[in-house]
Amino acid sequence: MRFASLIVLMAAAGAAQAPTPEPQTTQALLAEARQLRQDLYGAAMTIQRVQIVMYRLQAEGAELNRVTQRLDEARGRCSQAQMQRKWLATQIQLTEVRRRDSQNAAEQKAAEATVVQLRSNGDALTAEEQQMPSGGDRRRGSSRAGEDERPRMGSLRAGDQGRTRLGRRAYSCRSAWLGSVAAARSAGM
Repeated sequence: MRFASLIVLMAAAGAAQAPTPEPQTTQALLAEARQLRQDLYGAAMTIQRVQIVMYRLQAEGAELNRVTQRLDEARGRCSQAQMQRKWLATQIQLTEVRRRDSQNAAEQKAAEATVVQLRSNGDALTAEEQQMPSGGDRRRGSSRAGEDERPRMGSLRAGDQGRTRLGRRAYSCRSAWLGSVAAARSAGM
């Protein structure tokens, strides 16, 4: 009886165990798990690359905004300088006419002093314009986060072109000013 109960127990234990899966199914599941892991790793790498590109675009956009703002400021200063030059040239011409037309020696001396003062103001304006940074000079001393990223970002061509235009515009303002001062001086002499 013991023997019969032992056989019954072994049969029950054998029936209770789960059937072993087939080797092909196991291999297929393992291959699928590996493929899913590789796909997940690839997706993570793609996300990382997209984040890097987004950071670069954001940095380029910020740089473009800064350059655009500086360009607008330079244009404003240039317009203001041109208006000042025109005003000075007009005042010099009016004062020269007043000096020539005046019969009184005191008025002629006062007009001459005014002309000298206006010309010195013009010279000071020229000196001020020549001391203005022409674009890239301001950036040399700055240290910002992401400065190491600059070589990898391809030098931000839009920013470089903006700085070059800014320098050309400042130069053209100086040239226009020198031309108007020379015209005013030649008209007065």
